[in-house]
Amino acid sequence: MDRLLIALVALSLVFSGCFLLEEEEEENVTENVTPPPPPPPPNPGIAITSPTEGETILMEGETSDVTLVLSSQNLVLMPPGGTKQTGEGHFRLTLDGTVMGTFASKIHVIEGLGPGSHTLEVELLHNDGTSYMPRIAKQVTFTLEQQEPEEYEPQEYNVIMKDFEYEPASLTVKQTDSVTWVNEGNFPRSATCFKDGAEVFNTGVLGPGQSRTLAFNDVLECEYYSTTHPPMKGTLTVESNE
Repeated sequence: MDRLLIALVALSLVFSGCFLLEEEEEENVTENVTPPPPPPPPNPGIAITSPTEGETILMEGETSDVTLVLSSQNLVLMPPGGTKQTGEGHFRLTLDGTVMGTFASKIHVIEGLGPGSHTLEVELLHNDGTSYMPRIAKQVTFTLEQQEPEEYEPQEYNVIMKDFEYEPASLTVKQTDSVTWVNEGNFPRSATCFKDGAEVFNTGVLGPGQSRTLAFNDVLECEYYSTTHPPMKGTLTVESNE
């Protein structure tokens, strides 16, 4: 009986030692495992939102400013200079094959473009001014077109001849407009303009209730009067309609 008890105790100690040894080996294995490296940062992406490919932009003058609008992903915009870091950088603009400079915003105004087709390229650069590999760039071609001026539609105006005044006394119109003088007074009156001794326009003498319409095609500024009552004066200005 004593021998059996001793044998059981000895066997128990052997198993305990085995379990301790396995735990130590597992701990050693865990301590020696190297964690995997962090994944590399994703490459940034860019897109040109405006102008769009093939877009026609109407110009109001001989030149026009164009607003460049960009969008981006996984990108922090930084001014030129600094350490090269994936996910950071600035843009370089090339217009019609000519480098126009760099900028670090998603909205950039291109000034003074003339009519015709234009191709612009925007490339993302590292902080140190080097290109990403592979290059990250977008390109669009658009057209600037001069807007045809709307054809002017002539207007009509009335000037009322009172007994001793014109109403309105001063009137400004545009080329090809017409003016009708209407005598609503009690005396015959005219609207007569002379400049440098030459007659510019003349309604002739209009009796009460009569009217006369004149069209004006030339630019002018003239003080006119009534030949039947010279102190009665008015002013007519004709401006260009272009």
